[in-house]
Amino acid sequence: MRTLLFSGLTTVGLMAMAAPASAQSMNVPAIVEDVLGQICVPYARTGDVAAAIRAAEELRYEIIADESGMDLESDQPWAYVRLTRRHHGTVTLDLSYGRGLCSVGVYEGGASNMAPAAEPFVQALGLQPLVQSIEGQSTTDIAVWRSGSTQLVISRSPRFSPGSEMVLSFELP
Repeated sequence: MRTLLFSGLTTVGLMAMAAPASAQSMNVPAIVEDVLGQICVPYARTGDVAAAIRAAEELRYEIIADESGMDLESDQPWAYVRLTRRHHGTVTLDLSYGRGLCSVGVYEGGASNMAPAAEPFVQALGLQPLVQSIEGQSTTDIAVWRSGSTQLVISRSPRFSPGSEMVLSFELP
């Protein structure tokens, strides 16, 4: 009996580790609001990768890859950093050739629940809607806003299936 019980618990544990975060364990609008409001938008305004990493770590994201080519505290850093938080997907911060990129991949998230949460930050960045094809209206689930060199895209991502990736790209001020 004891052996059966422990083998059952081991199986459940392995399934939990292998399965992506479920919708029940995620508050997608809150994740979008945290990532855009505390990491991506400040990063887009300043290009300060080190500050964006600190903000992500304050939200309990942990670095899983750091391929930075220079000291992040230098005046002209180049960086590629991936952070993760269980049940919150991953955040990627990229800065090279005067361009910034802040993306978040969320399991169980899509344009239908990420776009409304992004709206206040879209307005704060002065972005205009370009494409909005929310799931249910068509087979495509995508939202795009743009203004000048700044663009925010929410679309399905094979890396975060069945979820989506939200990508904010910008040129440094």
